[in-house]
Amino acid sequence: MESAAGLIKLKPGSDTDLGEWRDTLLARRDEALKTLVDEGVALESWFQIEIGGEPYFH
Repeated sequence: MESAAGLIKLKPGSDTDLGEWRDTLLARRDEALKTLVDEGVALESWFQIEIGGEPYFH
């Protein structure tokens, strides 16, 4: 199984954008899941972490 990971430093104030993106994915859950299946994705996850007081998306 192929895997990939990334760590992205968030810009100040981008928490709102992430929340809106999350809400969009939840509202369009069936479509999002179909897209992942069509792309052969077996597992998709993301989370927000803080390193040295700075927010990151992983």
